[in-house]
Amino acid sequence: VVAQVALSLALLVSAGLFLRTLRNIARADPGFDQNHVLTASVGLNISGYSNDQRRLIRDKILQRVEALPGVTVASLTDWIPLTLSRKTEDAYPEGYVPRPHESLEVGRADVSPRYFETLGIPILEGRDFTQNDNEKAPNVLIVDQTAANRYWPGQDPIGKRLSIWNNLFTVVGVVRNSHHVMINERPSPMVYMSYYQHPGPELIVQMKTVGNPADLSQPAERAIQEVDSRLPVYDVRTMRENTAIASTFVVMQSTFAGIF
Repeated sequence: VVAQVALSLALLVSAGLFLRTLRNIARADPGFDQNHVLTASVGLNISGYSNDQRRLIRDKILQRVEALPGVTVASLTDWIPLTLSRKTEDAYPEGYVPRPHESLEVGRADVSPRYFETLGIPILEGRDFTQNDNEKAPNVLIVDQTAANRYWPGQDPIGKRLSIWNNLFTVVGVVRNSHHVMINERPSPMVYMSYYQHPGPELIVQMKTVGNPADLSQPAERAIQEVDSRLPVYDVRTMRENTAIASTFVVMQSTFAGIF
């Protein structure tokens, strides 16, 4: 009886802690808007377009979705936060001396102009990307607060440079921290590259809406396919649906603790 009571007490305490963690996660601010954003993936890389055709199609897609009633702003990216996925690169800040065994791996995402406006992420210093930050322009990037404070503490990060892929990138902006993989993760450095400068195979359209983003799922899909009916459009979801997976493991832990 003593052993059973002791075990039950331990499980009750564990379940209580997990439930408190779950409640804190539900209330946590991920650093971006989850409630008024709709995302849609477009299979532009499997449609056999040339690079010039891809540029024109991307611009047309943005114009079509931004013209939808209820959409205030739209942008492009190759990555959605809090979906248990992360793209990383090794970044070497110019003049920075790393601590022993310090990793210089940073999170990375390719984003178009107005990406931060779409997700409600404030630009704290410098500027946003523009259409002119393309393949013909000098390499630029935007860093988050964690990267700025780690690599240039007490300094103005605007104009500083990082080496990625043996190419130098100049910092033109600093944005507020946000969560990348898990809602309860520790802050880690993040860099954002111009989507028009280094377009990858992934194309994700993000739309900020004034109402329920789910109501625009079908209109957004139709608007994209009006550009070209051959375009595969998939994973049309609200940001809240995309990020639900980030708390899946905590929910499972809490559930199992409660069952035991």
